[in-house]
Amino acid sequence: MYYYLDNPRFQLWFYSPNICASFLCMTTLALLGIYLYLIEDKYDVAGRVLLGRIGNCILKKLTSRRLALLLEPLASQRLALLPQARCLCYIHLIRRFIAFILLLLVLAGEYLLAITYSRGGYLAFLSGLGLMWLFLISRHQKTLFRASRESLHSRDRLAGASPCTTGMPRIPLCFTRDIPLFLGLSFFLVLFSISGGAKRFSSMAETSDGSIRNRLILWEGMAAMTADNWLSGAGSEPYGEAGRLFSAWYQPSEMNESYTTAVCDYLTISAERGIFAIFAYLGIVFAVFW
Repeated sequence: MYYYLDNPRFQLWFYSPNICASFLCMTTLALLGIYLYLIEDKYDVAGRVLLGRIGNCILKKLTSRRLALLLEPLASQRLALLPQARCLCYIHLIRRFIAFILLLLVLAGEYLLAITYSRGGYLAFLSGLGLMWLFLISRHQKTLFRASRESLHSRDRLAGASPCTTGMPRIPLCFTRDIPLFLGLSFFLVLFSISGGAKRFSSMAETSDGSIRNRLILWEGMAAMTADNWLSGAGSEPYGEAGRLFSAWYQPSEMNESYTTAVCDYLTISAERGIFAIFAYLGIVFAVFW
């Protein structure tokens, strides 16, 4: 069991709280992504179209002069459409309920991440929220542009169409876009409410701290190793070769530490495989998530 200022650090079944923080960070961000996916309204378009058709049907029948003769067809059309609308409403409620449970899990994940007292976990989680927020802003702007362009090119088609059946794209709500910011604020509230949380977070700026100072030296050495072996890298066989090379050739004489990785996946890949490997890796990541 690890401690910070006499506070036990949460680590589940993992070897260290830092590894547990990595797991919690990835899991919480994944749950947040599913939550955002579920609360979007694009899957409710069919329900709005169906209910709109029911409303149009009712208005047309009620404004007809032959109301008595048309009551029977009106009832039959409503009865034919209402089961589908009821099913869509049930699906909508189920999606909202699952989204609410996921939001509670995200908040619980923030608390568990906070009590790991892992500064790397804090930074990774906040960086993930920031990237998710930038992605949502970019997609929101693209949706606005696409909506305006389609509206300009479809005025003739929309002239005689019903507003319920035009098929106009659904613009994401602004509060959905800003949810990562709200969760970032809630994480700070949780972090500053636990014992020693504020001091642990503020210590990330203290380069005199042994853990931070050694990590900066390690990253500087791995960057130098990448520069010396930029084409094909220093090699990854056997496992931890980059860390051993750092300890043997790049570590300052007053420092006596042993590493197997750069404690940073990007520097580990660049030092072991070269710059082309890290560029390919980053390209795949941006292609998938952007």
